[in-house]
Amino acid sequence: MPPGEGPSDESIAKGRFTIHLIGESTLPENVKASAEEAKPVRALAVIQGGDSGYAETCRYLVEGALCLVKSEDQTRNENKVKGGVSTPAHAFGQILLRRLQDRNVNLTVSKL
Repeated sequence: MPPGEGPSDESIAKGRFTIHLIGESTLPENVKASAEEAKPVRALAVIQGGDSGYAETCRYLVEGALCLVKSEDQTRNENKVKGGVSTPAHAFGQILLRRLQDRNVNLTVSKL
């Protein structure tokens, strides 16, 4: 797409997204557990925010970078990240989540 032919500023400002994720967790076979503890756990996560193609992508990048700059000691202590390659959610955890929630990105998780 040539420059200047993307969505209008108005369209970006009005854009919204909602993502529904369903996950299931099971214990490894080598872990001893009662029948109740061994049952799979299912959860639903719903994430909502602004225009995912432009505004939110930039927001996530900037908020992740700000976690690095402003919260390095807190991030390391909270998540015990020692280095290497990690996802933003693992590296910054609740700090990143709080920053995004403060900027109208919503995440809810419920057990199914």
